[in-house]
Amino acid sequence: MADSGFVRADIGKLESFVSESEEAIREFNAIRDEFDRINKALLSEWEGSGKSAYKEIADHITEKIGSIKDVLDVINDKVLKDVIDQYHSVDKELGENNRHAGESKNQGTAATPTANVAATAVNAVNSTVGSK
Repeated sequence: MADSGFVRADIGKLESFVSESEEAIREFNAIRDEFDRINKALLSEWEGSGKSAYKEIADHITEKIGSIKDVLDVINDKVLKDVIDQYHSVDKELGENNRHAGESKNQGTAATPTANVAATAVNAVNSTVGSK
């Protein structure tokens, strides 16, 4: 089946996710720091048998939630930044082909590989963020 329609890929949401990740990391770290501060203050004043059980549970929670930075770094560095870079590269190449369209009789055959790369990049972006 041949695609005859124009396909538009808006990667703005991907780019926003990458840039907004830094703010999410700062917010998460602030919450975690506040949790740690409260627990330290609480445990410094607590006397009784429940103290060690509470500390064990609080330490377990802190360990299990880990760092949102690690999760977002994997998503951003291993997936999104690569897709965004590939999209911009293909977009730039297609723009150059469009600026020089019709200048050469051989232009039609030279554009075919680029069109295939563009379709691949658009499909990758759409499968990553979902089609609307």
